[in-house]
Amino acid sequence: MSVSYNGFDVKCITFEKKPSTQIIAGDLVAQGADGYIEKVSANAPFFGVASCVRDNFVTVQIKGYAELEYTGSSAPSGLCKLVSNGAGKVSVDSSTTSVNPARMVLKRDEAAKKIGVVL
Repeated sequence: MSVSYNGFDVKCITFEKKPSTQIIAGDLVAQGADGYIEKVSANAPFFGVASCVRDNFVTVQIKGYAELEYTGSSAPSGLCKLVSNGAGKVSVDSSTTSVNPARMVLKRDEAAKKIGVVL
């Protein structure tokens, strides 16, 4: 059986980045203390995925279905908390004190090391 979740409830916002900040499409991002968008570091929560970068502006998908690469021995499934690995991939958040929201994993591809999640 083949099911596509692409386009489900997708919502995007455009943010500004500092000219010196390097962000590419697919990076996991969050808003920094100064209000600019930034790529998140390892073990940090993220609120979206950069979908388009033009000059100093970044369109960020903040909601809906997205496919993300993951690290770890097996793909997470069901509801789980995810964090960035600092290199554009996600891993399961093992922190017991995290305020990171749980996300629903709808699709797992162990061979390609990708998961489909609802942000």
